[in-house]
Amino acid sequence: MKKLKVTLLASSVVLAAALLSACGSNQNSSTSTKKLKAGNFDVAYQNPDKAIKGGNLKIAYQSDSPMKAEWLAPLSDDATFGSMSSPGGGQDGLFFTNSSFKYINGGPANVSLDKDAKTATITLRKDLKWSDGSEVTAKDYEFSYELTANPAYGSDRWTDSLANIVGLSDYHAGKAKTISGITFPDGENGKVIKVQFKEMTPGMNQTGNGYFLETVAPYQYLKDVAPKDLASSPKSTTKPLVTGPFKPENVVAGESI
Repeated sequence: MKKLKVTLLASSVVLAAALLSACGSNQNSSTSTKKLKAGNFDVAYQNPDKAIKGGNLKIAYQSDSPMKAEWLAPLSDDATFGSMSSPGGGQDGLFFTNSSFKYINGGPANVSLDKDAKTATITLRKDLKWSDGSEVTAKDYEFSYELTANPAYGSDRWTDSLANIVGLSDYHAGKAKTISGITFPDGENGKVIKVQFKEMTPGMNQTGNGYFLETVAPYQYLKDVAPKDLASSPKSTTKPLVTGPFKPENVVAGESI
């Protein structure tokens, strides 16, 4: 994996400047400086005549407060940090979509909906791994539901739409220790997950529908952290595991990645 560097700069507002470093030389051939409008800002950039193998990409984010480091999507409530950390895959979605936001195959995972059976089958890519080299498993996908639905973790992502998953409301209310509507055809360490719904809706084939989750969480890495401590644990804030092409080398909460 490559390195991602993001730094917060203080001004009249807080500016988060992202520096994404790719491997290789950052030497270009001839370049030309161009300008464009981005919202209320003038942006100048150099566009090389041909593709380069390395270099730096700087992106600025405007925010009225420092970012809150939290790599687990079910526990994150900071939009700025979500954007800044996305190259690391901490909160990136599992599924690829087309221009109409409908799911397509080829991403970290594929999803298949069966209207008659009222199910969604999620298949993780065979070579999908965490940044420590361990496999991303079916249990890692299910664990995102535990983080979201178990009040002990303090997530604010619970919705009535998720209650459409069989057994999830009972788990949320503490009436069940497991989620009956989420099963593993190939076992917890496999790559396939089946989600059973009470009812199907037309919007389920588009990203962000809210009826099922689109992220994973590293169960083996986090399972021994007490739920009340997870949101502030180094394992979810400053020393996370991620799935994307970049991994964080050093994280200072509220200041820099």
